[in-house]
Amino acid sequence: MTCSKVFSFAEVVQGRDANVRITDDGLLYAVDLCMVVTGHNRDDAGKTLRRLSDEIFSSEKFSERNTGGSGGSRTKLVSFEDAIELIMVFPGKMARRIRKQFKDVIVRYLDGDTTMCIEIQANKDMGKSKSYTQFANKIMHNIVDEISKKAYEMPQTCYVYATKSPAFPGLIKIGKTENVCNRLAQLNTSCAPAPHVIVAVAPTFDKDRDEKTAHAFFSSARREGEFFELEEAEVLAYFASHITSRYNTELAHNIAGLRGMSV
Repeated sequence: MTCSKVFSFAEVVQGRDANVRITDDGLLYAVDLCMVVTGHNRDDAGKTLRRLSDEIFSSEKFSERNTGGSGGSRTKLVSFEDAIELIMVFPGKMARRIRKQFKDVIVRYLDGDTTMCIEIQANKDMGKSKSYTQFANKIMHNIVDEISKKAYEMPQTCYVYATKSPAFPGLIKIGKTENVCNRLAQLNTSCAPAPHVIVAVAPTFDKDRDEKTAHAFFSSARREGEFFELEEAEVLAYFASHITSRYNTELAHNIAGLRGMSV
């Protein structure tokens, strides 16, 4: 089996293999496509393809041919049309962004955007292979631009909090929230017969990470769920030395990244 040309994203995907090989009869190498879309290496991309069930993507849409390598290895191939459907079921952030781009095209069509007529004629004039390549590169450029812009956005500050309540004597609850006041109000209207009061609050750019780390640190004191048998001083010291200190380091890093930026 020969590879007549390459469907390249090299200009927009840096630091890894960004080429999708195409056979003489116009079929794409599925493993190459998976590598570009998901960012996986070749082995992991192969595993992703093998894990696809017929309920997710019909195996009948793959062609399998001998690659000419040692051991008579075979590779999965897919048509341009079926490649679009295949991308829709790939995992990862890149695949989700590509699906969003596809959604935008569908919305334009359903909204009756007549400028599509000009684009459709241009696609017809250039031919299928070039049309698909141009569309794919446009999508990848948009995704790279979006990622680059996000790199300069200050992430949201959330919080890890600790509360106590007379309803749970000797115990301190450690949780996470985007809004401390709202969370405290929720606790005091739905979770406790006696009011919760704040013991400690620490800012964080990754509330899931820092809550999980705090729970792991105090795991020997866990009594049930998010409740721990702890002294207030222990919690205050941990929040200051582990969560708040990390937040300050990350804040300084984020500010340094913004320095000199213009809008």
